[in-house]
Order: sequence, then C-alpha cells, then structure tokens
Amino acid sequence: MKKIMLKSALLAGIAFAAPAHAGVTLQFDTVTSTATNDFFGPFDRLIDQSGLSANYVNGVTDFDSFVASTQGFQGTNGISSAATPLPINFDFGFAGAQTFDALAVYNQLGSASLREFDLFASNQADFSGATFLGSYEFLVNDQNALVATFGAVNAQFVRLTANSNFGFNGSVRFDEVIARSANLGAVPEPATWAFMIFGFGAIGSAMRRQRKANVKVSYA
Repeated sequence: MKKIMLKSALLAGIAFAAPAHAGVTLQFDTVTSTATNDFFGPFDRLIDQSGLSANYVNGVTDFDSFVASTQGFQGTNGISSAATPLPINFDFGFAGAQTFDALAVYNQLGSASLREFDLFASNQADFSGATFLGSYEFLVNDQNALVATFGAVNAQFVRLTANSNFGFNGSVRFDEVIARSANLGAVPEPATWAFMIFGFGAIGSAMRRQRKANVKVSYA
C-alpha cells in the first residue's frame, strides 16, 4: 500500500508539471534608422511603449494576450515619420542576443502608414550574415498590430526595411515594435510545485522508515 501511495504521489507531480507558455514580450533597447529625420521626436519612441494603448512588463507579459488587446495611437506618440525615399531601414537592438519567433509591428492611420516591409535578424550591428525572416504587408492601414511569425532565431539585432506606404510621397509611419520570446522551457505552476514538494517529502519519509525497518539488532 505504501509503495502504491508513493508511486501515486510521483505520478501526480509529473502529470501536473506541464510547461507554462513562456512566449513573453521582449522590449528592444535601441533603434536607429537610415532616415534623414524623425518629425515627431526620437526614433526610440518606436520602442518605449509611448505608441501603445496599454503597457507591458518586459520579459513578463504574455505576448499573444497583450497584442490581441492593444492598439497603437493615432498621434505623435511613438510615431517615426521620415522624409526619405523608400526603402528605409529601421534597426532594432537588444542588449544581448535573444531567442524570439515573432514581432508585433503596430501601425498608424493615414497614407504615410507602413504597408510592405522585410525583416532580417543578425548578431552583427552591420547585419553581415543576416538571416532573412520574411516579407510582410499590412492589408489595411489601421492601428492594430501585424504579427510577423517565423522560425525561432537567436539574434541581437533586427532590421525592418520599410518598402512602401499607402500612397504618401517619401515618408513612413508606424507606432511600436515588440518581440515574442521563443524560450518555451517548462515553467511549473504554483500547484505543480505543491505536488512536487509533497512527492519528494513522501519519498524521503518512506526511505527513512525503510532504513529503520532494515536495522537488525544482534546480541552476543
């Protein structure tokens, strides 16, 4: 009976140790551009959350849930608009290499809003040996995010090449860019820890009782 109970405790701990989704939001640390100017302030408005209708906690907030419930702003918050002939490169950087599998690009309203763009990833700031992540297109110029998905990549830098807008001459606007972590390791839930602790405690208790039971006393 004790063996059965012990096995049950172990199986319970294993069964409840399902991995939690770890696709959290990743915030870029830097952004630069080949654009000659940025009409509405520094380019870092593309990464400082000022262009979003809500805020996230870097490395904590679930990416999918956040993107589904958040829009960009129509206004000067987070917008980068550059009077430079297209295409225009926007280079985003993390402090160190990250593993990610998606980017959310929040757009703007109007004819200058971003339409077609390419994405590249690299561990070199000059994008030598860059990995092409894909070509993407906004079908409508609204304030929702386009989620660009691709195979998980480990890189420090991401290049967004803006190829076209919705008709405005020599300018492009969009709000914010965030990444989704692809580190999907097993993250036990609180209830799982309780089962595991109970299971390990039961193992230790059973082993102590077994050692005591196996002690033999002999008299000369």
